Amino acid sequence: MVITHTIICSTCKTQHLLKITLGHEINQYHTFPCTNCEEEIKFGLEGLPDKGEYKYLKNCEFQKFEYHEAIQVLLHPDLSVGNRVVAAGDVITATLLNVKEMARIGKQQVSKKVKDHRSSFHNSNSEKLRFYLKIWSLIRNDKADIANTYAKENAGGVEAELRNNENQYILDFLNHFIGEFGLSIYSSLENEWRKIQESSTLKSFHAAQDYDEYDIFEEFFDHYSEFSQVFLYLNRGISIDGKRKSSSSDFNKTKKYYSSAYEALAKRLYIPAGINNLIERGDASTFQRLSSLTVYMSTGNGDKLRCLSNSSELSIVDACYDNNLRNASFHNNMTFNPKKSKITYTKNNRDSCSLAYQEYLVFCVKITEALAAYKLFSINHLEQS
Repeated sequence: MVITHTIICSTCKTQHLLKITLGHEINQYHTFPCTNCEEEIKFGLEGLPDKGEYKYLKNCEFQKFEYHEAIQVLLHPDLSVGNRVVAAGDVITATLLNVKEMARIGKQQVSKKVKDHRSSFHNSNSEKLRFYLKIWSLIRNDKADIANTYAKENAGGVEAELRNNENQYILDFLNHFIGEFGLSIYSSLENEWRKIQESSTLKSFHAAQDYDEYDIFEEFFDHYSEFSQVFLYLNRGISIDGKRKSSSSDFNKTKKYYSSAYEALAKRLYIPAGINNLIERGDASTFQRLSSLTVYMSTGNGDKLRCLSNSSELSIVDACYDNNLRNASFHNNMTFNPKKSKITYTKNNRDSCSLAYQEYLVFCVKITEALAAYKLFSINHLEQS
């Protein structure tokens, strides 16, 4: 369903006719540049799907005018059709874009592994994931009784299975969160794990680690209105049309996220490193050049994947682990062009680099999937019984 709403830019008074597709979320938010002065506009809808309420969040206000009097801005919270601008009076482009994108998605070949996984852990929106995350929050705060009560009261509303052990809800969250990329990492970890005869050194090292990944996933869902544009594609194993922009571009929300997720992932890279050591040398803590896993963890994060260069299975994570992007994100050395929806930053070697905002979102989702895959593997295979 596409709704139409009329606003003006508070800065230059330019009229905008918003054509907004209603997605799966109760609340949805969009950020885009004014078509005239290019100042950032933020607009939202809350309380969907019943009656909904318009939210004029930044640099916009309601003004009534005829639909043919203003340029249209097309917005979609879930499909990658972009905050496209079309001519005044165009009555078909918004619907046509949605139909074409749905048709393209319908023709996609999804791997059997993803199909099988999604049949057991299906997501249509973020409500179920937020349900599991809430229980995880309660468990980590030693509120197991409240977690169980919350689960009984809310599981039906999100079609979640009730569990006898509240910790099982964390596994449910991780399984629902990982998509094609996370599944490839998890499957590769399991494939390599089967080659190992004795794993006590890695299990012991893992038991001594006290890092909790919860905060990263909480931050992800704090900014879900941005990540949803690519998350649902990747979660279902569907490719994204690179010719399209993401419909929202609130870079101020997400610019620090990649560095946070990168640092969290770096703290779990002892898992593939230890597995590789067990396969190559029979001891998780024995490297070719380093003296122990403890020393490995103190090395620079940008160098941590070097020890996996001989393993195509364990180095899959390299596709989302970019130290140049991490440094630019952490040090706020990125420039965002909202009109082009592009990010420009300087690499460690001083070369200039640019990528689409949509690509940046993909990096963010994939590195979070990788973190979920390591967490899932550690619970299933490294936790001491």
